[in-house]
Amino acid sequence: MLNNRWSLFGGALVALSSACGDMVEPLGSDGAVRSDARADRAAPSPDASAPIDASVPPVMDAGADASGPADPCAQQQQDGTLCDGMLLRTCAMGRTVTSVPCMDGCIDRGTMSACASDAVDPCFNDPDGDYCGSTIGATTRQNDLYRCRNRRTERVDACADGCFDRMGATDVCASDMVDPCFNDPDGRYCGGSIGSTSRPNDLYTCAGRRTANVQACAMGCEGAAGMAACRTSTTDPCTNATLGDGLYCGRSLMAGSVDTLYDCRARRTVSAMACAHGCLVRPPGMPDACNPPPSGTPGYRLPFACMSAQTVSQGNNTAFSHNGTQAWAYDFSMPRGTPVHAMEAGTVTHVNGSVVPGGACWNGGGSECANTVNYVSIQHADGTRTLYLHLDAPEVARGAAVTRGQRIGRSGNTGWSTGAHLHVQRQANCGSWFCTSQTLTFQEAGMPASGARVTSNNCP
Repeated sequence: MLNNRWSLFGGALVALSSACGDMVEPLGSDGAVRSDARADRAAPSPDASAPIDASVPPVMDAGADASGPADPCAQQQQDGTLCDGMLLRTCAMGRTVTSVPCMDGCIDRGTMSACASDAVDPCFNDPDGDYCGSTIGATTRQNDLYRCRNRRTERVDACADGCFDRMGATDVCASDMVDPCFNDPDGRYCGGSIGSTSRPNDLYTCAGRRTANVQACAMGCEGAAGMAACRTSTTDPCTNATLGDGLYCGRSLMAGSVDTLYDCRARRTVSAMACAHGCLVRPPGMPDACNPPPSGTPGYRLPFACMSAQTVSQGNNTAFSHNGTQAWAYDFSMPRGTPVHAMEAGTVTHVNGSVVPGGACWNGGGSECANTVNYVSIQHADGTRTLYLHLDAPEVARGAAVTRGQRIGRSGNTGWSTGAHLHVQRQANCGSWFCTSQTLTFQEAGMPASGARVTSNNCP
């Protein structure tokens, strides 16, 4: 009976055999290994006259036999590399060709397994968490966000605007919600003009697409983009609003900042918005407005009327319902029948207005109403679509071309809903009316969180 020991030598497993009760002789004077004489007599001599089929390679029996344990490669249906504990085996024609130790473990990928390394999986050397690809050594998706779990990549999220390395904190896909200065050149800005929802009236200094400093402005912020400053005048610009309540550029009031739009009520400032592209003065009797961005400027406006304010009842990536395919959606709490406006120009691809008063899903319902809902979907030049959900009624037809700011319907409470509101999301173009959501940043408000009060600049 043969006793077998397996030893790792030169990257391969080598069987060292000895006959039970017999001594293996050492090297002879000629350098050859002398084997047991009885084993030599037991081995039959090959018949030189017998035909040899060279097309059939020798394959080790999958089961253990008297010669030792089975070769793990004997069970493989395909050639390739496979993990065997801490070893990486290369299999060919049912046999082990090489066997390499993996000092940091083996990553099982079927017949394309490999020793663990950053080149195989960028998450290999990193604790659980979310990381920008460039931070953990990714070579193919450096600007996307990796989720690492147990030293493996659990998923990779595409970041439309790149990945934001927060240097010590959890990395995220870049957006104005992460840092209001993300999309802006170096300079000084009023918070509201660059998407800050927490400090809209304070002065931001932007450097290298990061917030370098935020200065609290006791009297509010004013000035052109890149050259803003804290207001120093103690006089309220709206004291000059002699034509009545309404929206005035500072230039019209001859006070305050010329490129700030003031909402005046009873000759007092109710709110003020710094206009990133300048303030448009209109003839008396017509409200002034912020100039729209230049043609072709990317971005989406809030989905309601110019200078109207609404509250975000649910932001994105929440535990309640904005997760999974709806992770990047927004809900705006608004009374039933509030006009809804297109966030960007495009073509209407899907419309449903079949839910009418008296229907089971007209005034909100459970999951059974998920697909019984009024909506409008618009495709845009960048290939994505925006979806407007829970409408009372759409006001556009399929195939219609719409402009940014055009009224497309009225908000409601149809479908799977717990109260009157507008659900909007930017989504992939999957062919259906409802597709997986994608990141959505508003030009006026960035990525507002739940509870934020936002004012629309979706002006004609």
